[in-house]
Amino acid sequence: MQAFESPRGYQVVRQASGSDLQARFAEIVGPRRVRSDPSSLAAYGIDATVGYRGYPALAVFPTTAAAAASALALAGSLGLAATARGGGTSLAAGATPLDGSIVICTELIDQPLVVDPDALSVRCGAGVKTAQIDAAAAEFDLFLAPDPGARAISVIGGNVATNAGGALGLAYGVIRHHVLGLEYATVNGHIHHVRRGGADEGMVDLLIGSEGTLGLITAVDLALLPAPPRRHSLVARCVDAAAAARATIALLERGFLPARIEFMDDVAVRAVQAARDRGLDLSVGAYLLIEFVGRGSRPQRQVEAALKALQGTGGIDAEKVAGQRERSYWEARHAITSSLARVRPGKIGEDICLPRTRLPDAVDRIKQIAAELDLPIALFGHIGDGTLHPNVLYDPLDEDQRHRAAAALGRIAETSIELGGVLSGEHGLGRVKRDHLEAAFDSDTLAVFQRLRDAADPGAVLNRPLQWVGR
Repeated sequence: MQAFESPRGYQVVRQASGSDLQARFAEIVGPRRVRSDPSSLAAYGIDATVGYRGYPALAVFPTTAAAAASALALAGSLGLAATARGGGTSLAAGATPLDGSIVICTELIDQPLVVDPDALSVRCGAGVKTAQIDAAAAEFDLFLAPDPGARAISVIGGNVATNAGGALGLAYGVIRHHVLGLEYATVNGHIHHVRRGGADEGMVDLLIGSEGTLGLITAVDLALLPAPPRRHSLVARCVDAAAAARATIALLERGFLPARIEFMDDVAVRAVQAARDRGLDLSVGAYLLIEFVGRGSRPQRQVEAALKALQGTGGIDAEKVAGQRERSYWEARHAITSSLARVRPGKIGEDICLPRTRLPDAVDRIKQIAAELDLPIALFGHIGDGTLHPNVLYDPLDEDQRHRAAAALGRIAETSIELGGVLSGEHGLGRVKRDHLEAAFDSDTLAVFQRLRDAADPGAVLNRPLQWVGR
């Protein structure tokens, strides 16, 4: 089902015969690490985005950077598109391959994983799961600040390729701010190493967020931070989503800097409660979850001061929470995405990021879009740094709902651009945002994108479905 995209403009890739093709890649990675059976290709023809599917010719599983580079070079020499795939957790169809292409899966490039506590850093293969890095760092009372919601199954190469963030982005920034260096493979089969502080530092930033279009990331060096010893939270019940946005602005304008401010509206709350009773109030228009971290009594004092500040904000009822109640609220926030099927069986998510002062307008407009198109839209996200995840909920088997969901997605993207925001805060552009590029960027900027891509990959081999401009 191609519910949200048209195949217009896709090129038919040239293929060798199936058995010959499989044998060529097996010479590089071994026969057990090349899959062509229908069930495997069905699994690797999708990611976590509903409504998008590709039909690859092969899925290839290198275990080293050298094997990944050789597989990439072979694909290019055969005129085949190659799609980089990490954990398959993309919510923007970023790992959905082109029909007849090669999927190069980095999930087995899971070495090394070495923490250097003296340097406050970690070096890891691109296929290492984000949660594995957290666990390794925790042995030294350190942590990796970016915390994408899928960290239990997402891999670090994909996090870097999309410039992932997470709830802690307000205080610590996104993955870009923690990358010290990268190893990556290019379509000519070469392996490159780039680091911050050197003449090639600019290449580090070009690769971060490039979604596999400039090179295939094979290893990452990351900065770690001392783990905060204390965490204190408060919960604010808001009369509606706009009130939650205004309260967020008020707190930050008064100088508060929580580690995270998370948000979930009434649609998200109903979904979470339907999946499991977590004690959430279904009459509440929206919840804000706010956490302060630090040493000594400072986080507790900040919570007390924030409570007083919120008392002067209209439509807000706030309280401190601790223990199991605190854990339950944060678990509810993390359970939203997996609970949305309780409302409608299909969902397609946006990932907009706006100036905080425009957040009240944005949530009001999105609620209006939901009403006009008669579809529920669950609103949640990292509201502290301006990131919203509006998820349009629909029935994939209902053609009319599919069309209305696609229309809602487009209008949400337009809303973000009109209000001075961007198309993606952390999920990447993928296939989902491709049709909105010309509205988001002027022609000169798109031309620069084109030249960069042509320089790195003149044959348009890498992630061809994501070649947003030009061919």
